[in-house]
Amino acid sequence: MEIGTIAEWVGGVATVLATAAAVFAGVIAYRAYRREEDRDRQSLAAGVHAWLARDTAEEGGGQRLIVTNHGSSPVYEARVELVINGQAANAPSRAGTWRVLPPGQYVIAPHDTYVWSLPDPVDDPHRCRPYTRSAQHLVHRLTFTDARGVRWQREGAGRLTELSDPPPASPDAR
Repeated sequence: MEIGTIAEWVGGVATVLATAAAVFAGVIAYRAYRREEDRDRQSLAAGVHAWLARDTAEEGGGQRLIVTNHGSSPVYEARVELVINGQAANAPSRAGTWRVLPPGQYVIAPHDTYVWSLPDPVDDPHRCRPYTRSAQHLVHRLTFTDARGVRWQREGAGRLTELSDPPPASPDAR
């Protein structure tokens, strides 16, 4: 049995090292691709926000919900759970659901029949003053589905999380 020449051994070791380096480079490239894909996936949802505000043009400063979709695509099954005057965040009288929310910024007023009215584009950004320090008036949770069908949740503190559950049925969504 022959062991081969030194040149054959060097060539064989070099081939193994080159193969290992190619596999390693492939793994690194795949991880970078996944990070970029996750960033792109989250970018659709990152521009969707909601907060409570006081309408300065209305006597007594009526409460308004401001919802913003800075994305280039609509979001679907948007649901906002609120705390108003310290009432429970999940009370049905304080939650609003909209089947579709196009890109833009909207002001939404309370409605006698549907809890919240249809969204109106914000025409005067200075008309509504956000509640910034009150724990009595805040958005508890915002959930929605992006254009790719991914379900998201933004907590009151702003943290964005991908959800695995499908959106709840909402027959009264406006």
